[in-house]
Amino acid sequence: MSIKRSEFAIRILLVHPPRTVPERLTELFWGPPLGLAYLAAVAARDGHEVSILDAVGLYPVPLEEGRGAFRYGMEPHRILERVREFEPELMGINCPYATVQGDALDLARLVKERYSADVPVVMGGAHASVATADLLADPRVDMVVVGEGEVTFSELCRAIESGGPIPDVDGVLRMRDGAPAGNARRDRILDLDSLPAPRRDLLPMDTYDRIDSAGARINDMRHPKTSMLTSRGCPNDCIFCSIRCVWGPRWVARSPEAVVDEIESLVDGYGMRELYFLDDSMTSSRKRMKRICELIIDRGVDIRWVPSSGVTIKSLDEELLRLMKRSGCYRLSFGLESGDPEVLSFIRKDYTYEQARRVIDYANRIGLWTVATFIVGMPFETREQMERTARYAIESGVDFASIFCAAPYQGTDLYDVYVRAGLEPPPDASLVKGVTSTCMSAEEINAFRNAALKRFFRNRMLRPWKPLAKIRSLEDLRYVARVAGLMILKALYVKRSKPPVKPAERSATPG
Repeated sequence: MSIKRSEFAIRILLVHPPRTVPERLTELFWGPPLGLAYLAAVAARDGHEVSILDAVGLYPVPLEEGRGAFRYGMEPHRILERVREFEPELMGINCPYATVQGDALDLARLVKERYSADVPVVMGGAHASVATADLLADPRVDMVVVGEGEVTFSELCRAIESGGPIPDVDGVLRMRDGAPAGNARRDRILDLDSLPAPRRDLLPMDTYDRIDSAGARINDMRHPKTSMLTSRGCPNDCIFCSIRCVWGPRWVARSPEAVVDEIESLVDGYGMRELYFLDDSMTSSRKRMKRICELIIDRGVDIRWVPSSGVTIKSLDEELLRLMKRSGCYRLSFGLESGDPEVLSFIRKDYTYEQARRVIDYANRIGLWTVATFIVGMPFETREQMERTARYAIESGVDFASIFCAAPYQGTDLYDVYVRAGLEPPPDASLVKGVTSTCMSAEEINAFRNAALKRFFRNRMLRPWKPLAKIRSLEDLRYVARVAGLMILKALYVKRSKPPVKPAERSATPG
């Protein structure tokens, strides 16, 4: 493939595509696509003209489609208008989740068929790094960027800018002779502070908070809020997690000073009052987390914040928890996952129940809200082992629990376990509620999950005085009132489920 162009920098349009889902979304944080904002920053630094089209953020209204699907985002003719107006010489399409793949491919077809068949279309994102062959099987997709994208994208743009055939670039795969070809391996960016700040000015920042759904807003203490990233990757090795498919096994962090500088810029420049950290493992380094909190306190930054993923229990102690609360943290999530020791070992969670209880008890005592995630229905998990997890969720002491059905995502070790066991993983694990194991059917697993959730919320509703211990200020009081409403809504939302038929008992560890 070759293109004709002038000697000047190229025009690049980065698009966050619409999203089609099987049911209306009631709890969703429409955050800015930071991955595209980082790519835009690098491209602009290199002298290219770049624009970001967040087709979801600009038009988030769900439009009901055939077969009961809901589409969030701009209609095709609106997207095409923006493409023709900007006249890009390179199109970058974000494909972060399996659920976005269809919409991303539809966008590539739209560009190739109704704008220009010659404009190179490159896809990137977490799902693109895993399902590269599926995306490249569509002839409208010219290239896929695999893994960390900034350096790769910079080199790709430089190659396109030079004109003529596009050479091989590390981290870029293309279809050759019916198979993806190229060097997908590229060294990680170890100095994240060297990257320019994400170009949030190219995003509709004033719309994200307004379009944040009511179901998500009730979880938040303050508004407006936005998201940011302080580290990449995760040092843990959970069997079900797809993070390593994108980042590899190494955790790389930004310096505390750079993190707090960005926090201040969001507070001063955009009026943000709450932050949602997208890190996969924000507290992996106790020393770094402590320094971030100290800088927020020393600089007098007035912010509330929460980490999105489960924090590392082993790195937390009373001193750090107090500092996190003083710096604005008000809610922590713990990836507890299982109440059965054998299952916990199988999924490779590195904590003890004693450590978890000690940390959760102290977090509750100082007024932090606590949330935990649990998973049921692992491929060899028995009903008795799932029951231990249901009891553990109640006995753990957390304020809220999310219980998920095991989902074998493509590229994970869990996916391989399902295949070796003769089980059939679904094409998109994020769209199913329960996957048939060797012990229970998908329907039985999902019914158990629903019943376990109902038991949890019933138990918490019987202790209405517990949230009162969180109140330290008028702001806390208002938040407790909203949380109480959320607990009632969740208790009503959890559907009734019939008791599943008890299957034959099997071990959770493959033989």
